[in-house]
Amino acid sequence: MKKQLKTVLALALCAMMLLALCACGGGSSVANTKWALKSAEMDGMTIDASMLAMIGAEFTLTFTSNTWEINMMGDIIEGTYTEDGGKIAMTSDGETVPASVNGNTLTMEQDGQKMIFEKK
Repeated sequence: MKKQLKTVLALALCAMMLLALCACGGGSSVANTKWALKSAEMDGMTIDASMLAMIGAEFTLTFTSNTWEINMMGDIIEGTYTEDGGKIAMTSDGETVPASVNGNTLTMEQDGQKMIFEKK
């Protein structure tokens, strides 16, 4: 159990670091929507929302018409986004992270890390 908790915490921290470098931009399919983290993957490990809930970790991603905000256990990161079809470019502090939307699923993937959000 201790090892599993350490793994969950390590993955959550890596996800936070990745998100600290990213931001999103505006497009019609994500404008004015809110998303909850469904799962995260890194180095062959996957954690899902129930595992994050066990440690009290909640991640939400909110889009307005041209900005985004991610709340990671109370830490807020903001940025702008652009959207071309189902592809989103999320930018914050000069760093851009690609994301894609397929139905009610938004996927952010960079440097071997993947975060999957579900529309609320």
